[in-house]
This record gives sequence, structure tokens and C-alpha cells, in this order.
Amino acid sequence: MGPSDSGARHAGTRKNKKALNSRLRDYKIKLKQTFMDTPYDCMVVVYFLYASVVAGWRHVI
Repeated sequence: MGPSDSGARHAGTRKNKKALNSRLRDYKIKLKQTFMDTPYDCMVVVYFLYASVVAGWRHVI
């Protein structure tokens, strides 16, 4: 557990952070592509499901 050990650990965390950032960027790009590829009717179905849930809650309250 010398000073060289802590230095190596810091380098490792910096490397991991960089990898994590690139992974996050890849995920965002994938998410955006998925959103663009999602057909319009699927979005409409999701919207109607959401609207019916909201309406149901209003009815309950």
C-alpha cells in the first residue's frame, strides 16, 4: 500500500470513467435510433394506454 499503488488506482478510475462515458454515449445513440425506428402507430397505442390510465385514475378519484 505505497504511494505508487494509489497512483495506479487513480489511473484506473479515470480509465473506467472514460469507458463509462463512451458506453453512455453509445446507449443514448441506440436509444435515439430506437425512438426514430419506432412506428407511429406504436406511439399512438402507448399514448392511448397512458390516456386511459389517466382517465381511469380521474374516474377513481
